[in-house]
Amino acid sequence: MARFWTCHWRYASWRDDINSEYGPVCSSGSNSFRKRGVGVGDTIYAISLSAGLLYLGGRMTVKRIVSREEAVRLWDSDSLYDAEEWVVDPERAGTPLHLHRLLAPELTKQLRFVSKGGAKEACFISETELDNQATRGVRELTPESAVLLDRVIKVTDRLPRSEHLLTVTEQLLRDGEPPVDPVPAYLLTWNPAVWNDEITNPSDWSCGNNKRIKKGERLFLLRQGAEPRGMVASGWADSDVFEDDEGIRRVSMRFDRLPEEGILFPRDQLVTLNDGLSPPMDWSIRISGTRIPNGVAARLEKVWEEFSAGRSAPATEISPTFDLSEGTPLETTHNVYERNPEARRRCLEHYGYTCAVCAMSFGKVYGSAAEKIIHVHHLKPLSEATAERAVDPVADLRPVCPNCHEVLHAGGGCRSIEDVKGLLADTSTGSAWVMLNAAGATRADPKSP
Repeated sequence: MARFWTCHWRYASWRDDINSEYGPVCSSGSNSFRKRGVGVGDTIYAISLSAGLLYLGGRMTVKRIVSREEAVRLWDSDSLYDAEEWVVDPERAGTPLHLHRLLAPELTKQLRFVSKGGAKEACFISETELDNQATRGVRELTPESAVLLDRVIKVTDRLPRSEHLLTVTEQLLRDGEPPVDPVPAYLLTWNPAVWNDEITNPSDWSCGNNKRIKKGERLFLLRQGAEPRGMVASGWADSDVFEDDEGIRRVSMRFDRLPEEGILFPRDQLVTLNDGLSPPMDWSIRISGTRIPNGVAARLEKVWEEFSAGRSAPATEISPTFDLSEGTPLETTHNVYERNPEARRRCLEHYGYTCAVCAMSFGKVYGSAAEKIIHVHHLKPLSEATAERAVDPVADLRPVCPNCHEVLHAGGGCRSIEDVKGLLADTSTGSAWVMLNAAGATRADPKSP
């Protein structure tokens, strides 16, 4: 039967330059894993202690217990902590390492550790401060305590990533969101008629008179000027505000999402996010760097997540006008077709997130982190529209994976769903893939690093 353990990491190494934040927890060192009874299949929770407060880094499953020398060879790194034994997961399937997740004392006091005399509480030297030795080494948790830590990880891993300290309280676990002000979100503006250069990821953007934006805070990019106008990208501040050589205040933005080519979330639908909220957001504002009110920002995150699901910003150069060129300068023009995010939502509500062509589900293959990645395909292409037209989310739209979506439109036309199913059936690999998906295939075994 699997058991549950905490493994204490020195707070001196609880740093991003030593242990990369948000990378998977896949190893941990100690001199007493085997002595304590840790075995393959057990769960390890990486924790640390500072100023009497408990930090929860993440969770991993023990796949092997090896010597330091074997761990060095496995990870191709000699910078590992000097411990005799290492629990490792070569598949890197652990949860993301969170260096800023602090448990409020009210939660830490609920943890129980296994001992000969029965379950014991952690030792506190004051109402809020743990004893320095309370979590040292490797300690076995009760199953109930493991459930509590799993709940903390599940709730907090859904929140936006930030370098700000996150104190996990009972209220946060009940509400599923921070009880205090969330990470600030700001609106950056872009007018392609004024600035039409290529962008790198990250890239520097004017933030008007704003001096307050800090690294790790949320940023959204709004296209202004001539139609179409609306949200085109999102990301995180990769720097604090700084002044360039001309004295213009700027912030570096690292993109996490950019919608498909030529698609944007229309501004008139952004306005509806204000309904019933005070203060509202002025979506017609021309000044870059405006703070988005917390209530509006929370709604924006939800609709933007659904609208842009499956569309991640590339780490290479991207063009904000979607005009691409190489070598000799070449001017190109694209029509941009407005899509209704409500139609997408209703389509997926009816059909789910499984590809209508190959039956592939990102959630089954990659797990919960990818379960809502899917494209929505128009059976009658928007490019054939000469004006605004009504869309029936059930009759006119289908969920398809990115690969099948590419094939549907390959060559500049629009194949039918049945045509592409036929292409799959004509190949042995395609037939096997469809059968595997239809049978409910789960994620493939990850390969060792």
